[in-house]
Amino acid sequence: MFGRNTTVLTATAAAAIGGWAPAAADTAPLPVPYGPAASYAHVADATTPPPGANLAGCAGPAPHPHPVILINGMYLTQGAAWNTGAPLLHNAGYCVFTFNYGNPVPLAQFPLQQLTDLRAAARELATEVDRVRIETNSDTVDLVGYSQGGVLAQYYINVLGGNTKVDKLIGIVAENHGMTAGPLPAPLDRAIPPMTQLRRGSDFLNEIYADGDTRPGADYTVIASSTDPVTAPYEHTFLDGPGVTNVLLQQDCDLDHSDHESALYSPRVWQYVLDALQPDAASPVPCVEVAPASS
Repeated sequence: MFGRNTTVLTATAAAAIGGWAPAAADTAPLPVPYGPAASYAHVADATTPPPGANLAGCAGPAPHPHPVILINGMYLTQGAAWNTGAPLLHNAGYCVFTFNYGNPVPLAQFPLQQLTDLRAAARELATEVDRVRIETNSDTVDLVGYSQGGVLAQYYINVLGGNTKVDKLIGIVAENHGMTAGPLPAPLDRAIPPMTQLRRGSDFLNEIYADGDTRPGADYTVIASSTDPVTAPYEHTFLDGPGVTNVLLQQDCDLDHSDHESALYSPRVWQYVLDALQPDAASPVPCVEVAPASS
């Protein structure tokens, strides 16, 4: 599920990361690990959120009025997926929420999540959005979806009318217009609905984009990597429409070799996420070395 040596940080990267933690004056910044190692502790209990997420009484004061909901990718639990993103966003002053969806068994602690029908999963996302809006007294939320999670957000916005409740959607290596093939043998592939639903040309994807890639009301940022074999060619990740910003990690940075896994822990990816959440305070993203998870 996770590779080793996911992210290689140079001194320049470390300095840049140090600038991403403007926590409240009376709160020490949480550690932000850039790699999958910290996620292993969460695999055994899917109900444990990552540090900085799901904090009681969190409300998003200016300049971060919208709570941020992080949406896992296939197989991942909330804790395993967001040990980089959740503490980083918390340190930056955001109210962060994570949750599990698509549990294939009646056991909340099951270590593999997001394996069931994506239309049903989108309804779970809709419930979570409404829950967070009520808890934080917010009209809209921001969504950050990794891989399958980004496509799920697209279904919620385009098909279930979620565009009225979402201010920003940020997709990290999301299979927006489908993947070419699944990583599993054919029998297992067919047994897991998302593997078929995320294939290019599927009925599920055709339903999402029947009336175009985007809907009014939300701003979109799509982060893609030319070295990601799951979404290859990377152009299939990009969206077309008003309010869309498509980002290629390798543009102006030949050192970035992010694949599908390592993008989740990349310091460059998370700088782009921060810039998308608050574009008025965007800063240049440094070009630093990022190794693929398979290295």
